[in-house]
Amino acid sequence: MKAGPALRYLTILLSLLFACKSPKSADAGKTKANALSVPPGFVEASVIDSRGFDGCGFLLMKTDSSMLEPISLDSSFMKDQLPVWVRIKFLQDRMSICMRGSIVEILEIRKAGE
Repeated sequence: MKAGPALRYLTILLSLLFACKSPKSADAGKTKANALSVPPGFVEASVIDSRGFDGCGFLLMKTDSSMLEPISLDSSFMKDQLPVWVRIKFLQDRMSICMRGSIVEILEIRKAGE
């Protein structure tokens, strides 16, 4: 049983279509901030505006989705979804009304990529 010319043409066309698929870039889908290395001692996070929840303000969400409650955050970083790099100290002797994450003191904070 012989394949007709249309079937051969279709087979060749499909082979070329799938063979010519462009390779994906190694950093495709990464944000500008993620493409750069996080400095040693810093944690990568995003500022989250949680003022809509009782007792909450601006929180930090780490890349593993865990939340941090900073005891103070400079007003220049109070922007929802702002990617940051932060050095923190966990505070065990504090209580929170918000109760959405670990309470931390910010030792140093930078906009990611700077």
